[in-house]
This record gives sequence, structure tokens and C-alpha cells, in this order.
Amino acid sequence: MNISAALAQVFDQVRAANRSIDRAELTAGQAGALLQWWDRINQVLQLHEEKERVPEDIRRLLQQRDAARMSKNWSESDAIRTRIEAVGWSVKDTKEGQKLTKKLH
Repeated sequence: MNISAALAQVFDQVRAANRSIDRAELTAGQAGALLQWWDRINQVLQLHEEKERVPEDIRRLLQQRDAARMSKNWSESDAIRTRIEAVGWSVKDTKEGQKLTKKLH
């Protein structure tokens, strides 16, 4: 992947969108399309750590999964991960802890 070219395209698109917003030329449909575009780009490049509006039930599952991992109950941890993924979220384990992201449709 040519990351430099990819980033240049991202920043060009952001600049163009900002100009359209400043001129009040961006329609609701265009704004929605830009948000979908950004979600796809960010899923790959992870330029912006999104603070998703995580539903309370998903937060509880994430806490339960963390407790299972702390007690080394790997089967329970895996089962909870499966439940979280079944409702459209992805869990990634990192050195800093669990990272939760919304899956693209």
C-alpha cells in the first residue's frame, strides 16, 4: 500500500469537504456519504480513534470479558467475544487493553 498517496487523498477529501461546509454547499446526502467514506477509510488506516457511542449492554459484556480474561477463563472470554461480534462490534486485545470498534456493514 502506498500510504503517502493514501494519506494525501484523505487530506484532499477532508479539505474539499471543509470548503463545502464553509460555503454551505454540502447536502445531507453528501454529508452522509462522506461519513460512510470516512468510516471505511478509518477502519483501514485508523487515523482517528473514534469514541463510538457504545451501547450499555456492549460495555457490560466488555467488562465481563475483561473479568474473564483476568481470571484466565479463556473459554468464557471467547464466548463473550463471540456475543459482542454477533451484534456488530469487534474486540481487539492490545497491550493497553481491549479495543472495541464498530464493524462496517
